[in-house]
Amino acid sequence: MPHLQHSLALRADVTSTQGCSGTDIGRSIRETDGTYDRTIAITDEQSRDQVNAPKGHTKGYVLNVGSYQNGINHSAWTTITGFSESVISYIIEVEKE
Repeated sequence: MPHLQHSLALRADVTSTQGCSGTDIGRSIRETDGTYDRTIAITDEQSRDQVNAPKGHTKGYVLNVGSYQNGINHSAWTTITGFSESVISYIIEVEKE
């Protein structure tokens, strides 16, 4: 069961970091303090507010789990369509380059 335990830990980490919910992605990003190595937004890529580049020197990733093309990314983020635990492995490999 290590795989399930890892999945549950990742879910807990993701849900405990949310400052707001709904479609205020920009607000969630603005409320971070910019001291993180990376910001990962798991979203359907719709937002009712402006989504700016990640703060500070963080790398920004948008994980698009929606089923349509409209998005919030304007080149400041790396967009990844879909989600599985392999996304984390992908990010690790991308950041090695």
